[in-house]
Amino acid sequence: MTDAREPRTSPIAFPYPHFMALAPLDAWARLLLSPPLHVPPRYWLRLAAGLGTSLVGTTITLPERLLLSPWLNMSFQSSGGSLDHAPGAVVILGYFRTGTTHLHYLLNCDSRFITPRWAHVTAPQGFVASWMFLRLFLVPFLASRRPQDDVAFGPDWPAEDDFACHNWACASSLRGRLVAPSRYDSDRRFHFLDGLTAREIERWRYVQWAFLRKLTAVAPTRPLLLKSPSHTARVPELQRLLGRERVRFIHISRDPIDVVNSNVAMLKRLSIFHLEDPPDDEMLRQRVIGEYAQTERAYLESRRLIPPGQLHEMRYEDLRADPIGEMQAAYRALDLAWTRDVERSAGRYLHSVRDYRPASDSNHAKRAMVVVDERLEFIVTAFGHDQPAAAPCSQPEPDDAAAPRDRTWQAWTGSIIAAVLLGLLWHWMVRQTLNRYDAFAWPVGIIIGAVALRLARAGSARLGWFCAVLTVVVALSVAVPNTRWAYYKRYDPTRQHVSARDLLVSTRQELLTGMSLFLIFMGAATAYRFGSRPPITPR
Repeated sequence: MTDAREPRTSPIAFPYPHFMALAPLDAWARLLLSPPLHVPPRYWLRLAAGLGTSLVGTTITLPERLLLSPWLNMSFQSSGGSLDHAPGAVVILGYFRTGTTHLHYLLNCDSRFITPRWAHVTAPQGFVASWMFLRLFLVPFLASRRPQDDVAFGPDWPAEDDFACHNWACASSLRGRLVAPSRYDSDRRFHFLDGLTAREIERWRYVQWAFLRKLTAVAPTRPLLLKSPSHTARVPELQRLLGRERVRFIHISRDPIDVVNSNVAMLKRLSIFHLEDPPDDEMLRQRVIGEYAQTERAYLESRRLIPPGQLHEMRYEDLRADPIGEMQAAYRALDLAWTRDVERSAGRYLHSVRDYRPASDSNHAKRAMVVVDERLEFIVTAFGHDQPAAAPCSQPEPDDAAAPRDRTWQAWTGSIIAAVLLGLLWHWMVRQTLNRYDAFAWPVGIIIGAVALRLARAGSARLGWFCAVLTVVVALSVAVPNTRWAYYKRYDPTRQHVSARDLLVSTRQELLTGMSLFLIFMGAATAYRFGSRPPITPR
């Protein structure tokens, strides 16, 4: 007899920061109405929260969306849906949970690449202005770790461009995978780009092209770096989009048992995005096995279409054992220049994640699958997983990895100096203009947190709270003198004396009305997020 019991299900599915939080309302309408989706009552609160934040995202991106739409439409038609980007692109291929994110982060250490960020893919209809704003606005509201595996995460971290296709026009399999499991069989067509209607394939081609066109407009001289597991089954379409002679591929594979187990655990953890009840474990497992096998077969069939010198294959086990060596091999195979700067940047990133341990339900995973399913046996031989992994190779310490304690004190001291200077600057601005500038509380938090992180290199909860408190202290310290100048000097300049009681009452009223408290909260929350951020954000 066992003590295993079914976990209790909460009668209300509480909101969680949704990956569609900033998707426009028309994307939500497509998700809910095409075809109609029945959302059970226990998910209504989660749906309402998503629609509420969507209204914010719609408002932020609407001006740029309206301005850019004519240009994008005309350019798409004139280009025939092909992206004319001379520097080319590197695309990471590999099914979900095969190590694509680790490889993406490593390649992103090469500052010569331009890659989508989470601030971009969550609001793909935006452009430079809204993306810059969202990279700061999202900081207080996004966790610093991904919910499925505790990998570092944030608005300026590398992201999958498939999320942009979904948040733009639901041109992705993500709805059936992460939001509405009942739509899985229909939406998986977008994963393979097979079985789509003429209108659906045109929709995918347009949003994929338009999103990448905006990225290349921002960085016209830098190669694109893309990663979406669904791209593994889309090689011919990617060649059509990016140019057969200009796109290079890196395919990464992993032991199929680990891939299936990790995918089942991931999908269970990501049920926080669902608007329906999740499938049971066995259904998830069968879906993963079937899609995984079909995806890798599609890749193997299209591999012959890739010209020599434009494809490199690696195993995740080898990348973990010798990351720098595997990276160098990929650069040689694709004729990319390996530089000392790339090696130094990758070394710093590897040093920062050396103690990383993934969060997963390992016991459940072991019960889920312990031998390779016969449908996946071809993956073992096709990618050499019947051979031992490379011998572990020790990585050299980065040049600037020493003296973490000294950097911590530098961060504390530097953030205090920044707070004092910002407080003086804030009050000086008020005296010059006779305006309170309560909105300055948010930039104060951004700067204090950014200075602390820059000096410490590795954030911590303690440093984050210190930055948050400093931000509040600055806001409250200048509140009374700011009121004296912005209120009494402006509206009653002849008054020579103001009692302390009147000044405090007026300050309290100013703080409690309008957006003052919200802006102080945003400043403090942003300072905390910066100060507690995981070490070394990849460039």
